[in-house]
Amino acid sequence: MLFYGPPGTGKTSTILALARQLFGPELMRSRVVELNASDERGIAVVREKIKNFAMAAVSAPDHKFRFRPLDMASTEARLAHIAQAEGLQLSPEIIPALIRASDGDMRRSITYLQSVARLATARGGDVRSMSAATVSELAGVVPQDVIESLAQSIGISSEDEAMPTATGSDFDRISRAVDHIVREGYSCMQVVLQLHDYIITHPLLNARQKAQCALQLGHTDKALMDGGLESLQLLSLSLALHQAVRRGADPSLYELFCVAIASAESAPLRDLVHSTSRLVLDHGGVVRNVQYWGKRTLPQRARRHQAYHTSGDYWLMQFDTNAPTLKVLNDRLRQDPRVIKWNTLKLGEKLREIVPPGASGGVTQAQATMGGKSIDYLG
Repeated sequence: MLFYGPPGTGKTSTILALARQLFGPELMRSRVVELNASDERGIAVVREKIKNFAMAAVSAPDHKFRFRPLDMASTEARLAHIAQAEGLQLSPEIIPALIRASDGDMRRSITYLQSVARLATARGGDVRSMSAATVSELAGVVPQDVIESLAQSIGISSEDEAMPTATGSDFDRISRAVDHIVREGYSCMQVVLQLHDYIITHPLLNARQKAQCALQLGHTDKALMDGGLESLQLLSLSLALHQAVRRGADPSLYELFCVAIASAESAPLRDLVHSTSRLVLDHGGVVRNVQYWGKRTLPQRARRHQAYHTSGDYWLMQFDTNAPTLKVLNDRLRQDPRVIKWNTLKLGEKLREIVPPGASGGVTQAQATMGGKSIDYLG
């Protein structure tokens, strides 16, 4: 039988329990050999211990068993049992923090729990005073805000936050973020691991971007294992990820047709156009044209946000963006109380598909015509 899986998932405990059940405590010593790969390795171990034991063992069909990380409920229950047996009164946030820091490794979770208890004793305080941040610090986990700050400097914004405007070139912005991580003394390998999880699960990156980023992360992991300088490898990785995100953005041209709640003032509509355009721009898109069609009567009465409407402000926007950003845009419009109805239409993959050669491609400046005058809705 072959047992494989992440550490701390019960492989050793399972095989020892199975061997004891099959052979009993007496025969188990002659039927089971346990080797630690950290201490016993090399050709001599294979020729002497493993070969001699294998010759005496009875041959049997091979079976493979894959062990997965323990589920959250089982891990929480076991840690709570250990804490109760040791007389530890933990705060509600400690056990989830231990599980997150250990990444499903039960053995490591217990080790972190022991470290937290020792630290509390050394400080002369109660274990209940220990916070989730303390657990992350003991485990060497990089704070999430540090990972998000590095990702933003690379060009990966979160779903709810726009890219911050920063002075200087892209290299200067990335270099400042990397220098901050190096000065704080965070492990570059840990940064790579957490950055990988952040990128792979990011809702605004497409499959091409994630694949290109994964390749760069793999190259950096190999370089660090070979003894590369952490500061240079992290800077090189960040610049490579920046290029991968930009090259893989793959934007398409879309047209948004929107009907907003009619208002006697232009401020509500101005704010709606501003927030919609800003979402596109902050995620690397381009707003090419905005048109205001005026107040019009709806074809039929529409119910929206527990109210009925018979007229609305009609406006249209043409823009370039990628599919994940478009999903966020639709979600925002769906929840916006100022919107009665809207529709997005994909015009094409490239500008040349819809604009004849030599044409300007529409309005590129951030202006919309409203009521016969030009309004700077991004100002």
